[in-house]
Amino acid sequence: MQVSHSPALFSAVIDDPKLVSCAGLAPVVALAASKARTGAAVGNPVLVTEGKVTFVDGLLASAVLVGLVLNAAFGARWADPLAGLVIVFYGLREARAIFAGQH
Repeated sequence: MQVSHSPALFSAVIDDPKLVSCAGLAPVVALAASKARTGAAVGNPVLVTEGKVTFVDGLLASAVLVGLVLNAAFGARWADPLAGLVIVFYGLREARAIFAGQH
């Protein structure tokens, strides 16, 4: 960490991936709810679906964050790769559903 009054001091404080992931979760969930609510209010099914997709993005980011925190806090080195596998299996399930015509 630099000790100066330059902008680099601020960036050195917030460049921790866990902190950035954690700070990004609340806005993503709020954005998802807002998209879904607005889409329902104006009768736009695409915006409602976009709200659902954004919520899933938040859940996937949560899986990554949980893996990072478990690894950092408890030395659970398996947690971060497990979070990656959760994301891979979710993606495969969605791809299968798309190609099967279920979406």
